[in-house]
Amino acid sequence: MGRLPTTQEDARWTPYGDDGEPTRPDAHADIVGASPPVDILAESCALGSALIDDAAFDDVSAVVGEFDFADEKHQIIFRAMKAVRESGKQIDVTTIQSQLKATGKLGEADDQVMLGDLARLAADVPHSASARHYAESVRDSSDKRRLHRYGIEVARQALNGTPAGKLLEFARNRIDAFATRPGELDFGIMTTAELDAGDYDVEFYIEDVLVARQPMILAGAKKSLKTSILIAMAVALALGDLFLRKFVVNGARRVLIFSGESGAGTIRETCRRVVKSHGYTMAELGNLYWSVRLPRFGDAEHIDALRVLLKRHSIEVVIVDPAYLALPSDEPGNLFAQGALLSGVTAACEEAGATLILAHHTKKNVVNPFQPVELEDISWAGFQEWTRQWALVSRRTPYNPGTGEHRLWLTFGGSVGHSSLWGLDVNEGVYSRHTPRFWEPTIRTVNDARETAKRCEEKSKAEAKENKEADARAAVRKALAKQPDGCTKTDLKAMAQLNTDRLTLALTQLLDAGHVEVCELKKSKGKFPGYRLTNRELEVEAKLAAVDGAYESAESTPVASQNPDEFNDELGF
Repeated sequence: MGRLPTTQEDARWTPYGDDGEPTRPDAHADIVGASPPVDILAESCALGSALIDDAAFDDVSAVVGEFDFADEKHQIIFRAMKAVRESGKQIDVTTIQSQLKATGKLGEADDQVMLGDLARLAADVPHSASARHYAESVRDSSDKRRLHRYGIEVARQALNGTPAGKLLEFARNRIDAFATRPGELDFGIMTTAELDAGDYDVEFYIEDVLVARQPMILAGAKKSLKTSILIAMAVALALGDLFLRKFVVNGARRVLIFSGESGAGTIRETCRRVVKSHGYTMAELGNLYWSVRLPRFGDAEHIDALRVLLKRHSIEVVIVDPAYLALPSDEPGNLFAQGALLSGVTAACEEAGATLILAHHTKKNVVNPFQPVELEDISWAGFQEWTRQWALVSRRTPYNPGTGEHRLWLTFGGSVGHSSLWGLDVNEGVYSRHTPRFWEPTIRTVNDARETAKRCEEKSKAEAKENKEADARAAVRKALAKQPDGCTKTDLKAMAQLNTDRLTLALTQLLDAGHVEVCELKKSKGKFPGYRLTNRELEVEAKLAAVDGAYESAESTPVASQNPDEFNDELGF
């Protein structure tokens, strides 16, 4: 089944029938196989006008270039005219013949056309004043030939399974190429002196962090506060206030954040906390814009819409979080495919005057997840090569649930030469219906951060050691509670399931605390030293056992089986 026409307009001009099939086998033969349009008469008249009137060449060369001429002999003559003009000589039959002989081009074409017919070209021109008109006819034919060629290329790619989005981008790029003439694409060549005199001074939006108009990536492991840090950056830029209470922001900027992962509710809650830490309210943040619909980097329509959007709102910094949701998922490992997609969106942002920042993740198999990450740790192909500056996030210590405290490494760097490593501590509290969370960032030097990490590690080890000892003491107490008259160390070791060292330490601690006392046990074979809980601690253990029994009884009672009225009576309602 062929492609069905989508509108009545399509049906009038497409060579398809009502069933979507071609009306004849060679439906496209007259298009694909047809000779491209050529206007040889206009080419002759355009060149002839320049031969009889030197000034007419300026009108012709302003409209067409060498490769707009379909006839190769006409290309050679036009090139000779251009060389004569650049040498400061008059364009006429004699100077053109001399130029052709000097460059050895007479052997490339028929002598009669290249020499004898030069005079005829001039004689056949109705009026040299129409030189521009002739040139425009030449250009029109040239444009039609290019469109014909591009159309065939698009058709072939469509039949080869190329996605529609890429086809559209290909077609748009070809249409945009009409701003230049065939063979005369401007690559922006400059002299060394021009390079030296150019205005290429580096401008920092955030000192030593963010360079203006250079693409940036913020990368880190999952749940490493990437989105929160980006929101903090966006708020600081929008306000012109310090970033993370440390880095100077050079003026307020208009910022747009595309966020497709966290959800509007989470974004709002985070932004409120960050804005409040600056002493402002959300209503006062007029420079910051949001969208939860991410652009698709491989879609030409989306890229065009993004370019228009950035220009319309005068956006200076645009953030896309996360990058993987804006990219096709079919070729994440293809350096060339990813590079082309990233270059396309970067060019659109540069054209609009916006600095692009992408949020991305690092690899999962990092050797040491609690050390600063490197560019090589960024996931997917193309990102390391694409970015011109970076902010890399990793944890210094594991997150301790229930604290809301994060200890991070934060690395900044870029191709202009800025580079730094910092410790970032963020305290944001934990969720509570009664107590709102907050945003308290602290930047530390590397030495300070490492010392803090060392202290945290020592504290964690001490806490783990204390917990292990507390478990041993609890095991001893539980065993002795079952033997109120006491038991030997050997029996206690088996009942508490502890090795000799842990048992000895636990008994020493309990004896020092006055919870256990030494006793003498009488057995058939004589008297033996033993240990027992003090009377006071036996009472404590009995009460704890009673509470545990009450909980177990309550958990084993089916709640649904209780009469609601009886339940209310128990509560006094």
